[in-house]
Amino acid sequence: MKKAVLLGLALIPGIALAANASGDKQDKKRTGMICREVDTTGSRLETQRVCMTREQWEQQRRDARQATEQAQTRQWNPKGD
Repeated sequence: MKKAVLLGLALIPGIALAANASGDKQDKKRTGMICREVDTTGSRLETQRVCMTREQWEQQRRDARQATEQAQTRQWNPKGD
């Protein structure tokens, strides 16, 4: 009897997590969310899951490109003037 109760208690959180995960996927499809695994700076192994809309991904891409272009065109001044 105790084993059955312990097994039931162990399964309930797993069932709840599975139901929540499938609900999250459906919510993301409805809202147009795109999730990607992004590498964590300073680590070769660690990644982070980031979810944004298509427009937010595009804006982030534009911002990164603009920052790169500014850094490449900025002239170095050793005197600091």
